[in-house]
Amino acid sequence: MVARGSAVRNAAARLAGRHARGGAGRVGDDAGGASGARRAGDAVRPPFRDGAFDAAVAVNMLHHLDDPSAALREARRVLAPGGLLVVSAIARDDSPELAHVWRRAPTPFDAEDAPGLVGAVFGAVEAERWDAPLITLPDRAAVRDYLVARRVPRAEAADLAARVGTPLRVTKRGALATARR
Repeated sequence: MVARGSAVRNAAARLAGRHARGGAGRVGDDAGGASGARRAGDAVRPPFRDGAFDAAVAVNMLHHLDDPSAALREARRVLAPGGLLVVSAIARDDSPELAHVWRRAPTPFDAEDAPGLVGAVFGAVEAERWDAPLITLPDRAAVRDYLVARRVPRAEAADLAARVGTPLRVTKRGALATARR
């Protein structure tokens, strides 16, 4: 979340082609000002007052929650009127070049559902999808590590990587959704 009145531009807002009102600060900044104080908090129970932030950003994290809509409702609560929400989500068919050895399990917040879930809480939502070969895995060790980062057990990832030709260009698919309070 981004403190109201901070001087630094919000990088996620720039990606979305907009700027948060009044600029932005670091993720987790206390809305109290320029002190740089940080507070950790739960996405479904953030320790911030209503309307405290000009922007809230959730990059590839809502899929980890059992109820991402609860976190979206809280993001809306802590946003000031006109505040910007920026979220990203990974598509179910991400990394199709690995489909013969691995498939991403569906989550509660996939790119296919993200705009609708955001829209249900915020109303109007803009979505931009990406679908491009963005990563090259040069060897089997890199394929193994890529799979491990996707929660495949290391030994299994090594076995799966042995079945993949390298170098491997991997297509990344997902969506960026933006909305305003």
